[in-house]
Amino acid sequence: MVSVSVCVICFNQRDYIIDCLRSILSQKTSFDYELIISDDCSTDGTQKIIDDFIDDNLYININIVKNYQKLNIGAAKNAASAYILSKGKYICHMDGDDMALPTKLQAQFEALEENKKCVICTHDMLVVNKQGLQLRTSFKQHQKVINTLEDLILNLPFFAHSSKMFTREIFIDMWKNVDPLALDVDFHVEQAKKGPIFHINLPLGVYRSNSGVSVKSGRLNQLVVAGVDRLFKRLNDENIVDKNVLMISLAQIKYQQAYQSAVLGCIEDARNYISQSISIGRVSIFQVFFHWLSNAPTILIAACRARAKLKGYQ
Repeated sequence: MVSVSVCVICFNQRDYIIDCLRSILSQKTSFDYELIISDDCSTDGTQKIIDDFIDDNLYININIVKNYQKLNIGAAKNAASAYILSKGKYICHMDGDDMALPTKLQAQFEALEENKKCVICTHDMLVVNKQGLQLRTSFKQHQKVINTLEDLILNLPFFAHSSKMFTREIFIDMWKNVDPLALDVDFHVEQAKKGPIFHINLPLGVYRSNSGVSVKSGRLNQLVVAGVDRLFKRLNDENIVDKNVLMISLAQIKYQQAYQSAVLGCIEDARNYISQSISIGRVSIFQVFFHWLSNAPTILIAACRARAKLKGYQ
């Protein structure tokens, strides 16, 4: 019986996919696991690279399923199609540009087996740049072990998608009619409605920064920004999370969007997002200072870029 289905979700990741697959197929486990590689009709030769890698390596005890889309269907539906094919008790999500450290699957499997009330297990990750050079030793420090939906909202997100393992049985029906515009955070929130998240505050994987879809044409991806706004509107309408929690979290997110825009040199976006953040609520002295400094764009951009470099975000 397969205990874990590792679902690798990829699109145009020819430069990274082999590192990802090798890290998964090198896992040290006491249980059987399968590998489902779901490629969203890549145009850069990713599928051939996957085929050649698998043909050149024999993994006798690991079932490998290639789920290649004939047309580009988007990240959400591509992930959902892989989850539906899975046979494991648990599903482990991996983006094709990230990597797993050797004990990842075993640690998460044991955490979920020992904490039956939890439906998701996440962990911290090392952060590298596109070239694989380490930027930071932590994706985000988060000490709390058992986390509720409100904990997730207040720290959205405190983990990378590639750090997530979850119970297949509870969520399998969720993927059959998934919104094609759904973001990672939509998945996280919908799952956290079903039960607690067990978080391991140790790096069990490697996250590749700035290789995904968060930035497009030199500015924050507007589809991602709109998706976050849509998520918070839905949560507000559902009335399942305290309004103050939603307000604090959204103000923090808009402040972070302003900061990221300043690092990118998009001053008008930075001004727009910090104005939205302040209008929602004042959450820190740094937020207020950023708002004031937005009237001096040259200084603001230089300060934000210096901080990003110091913190290992560049």
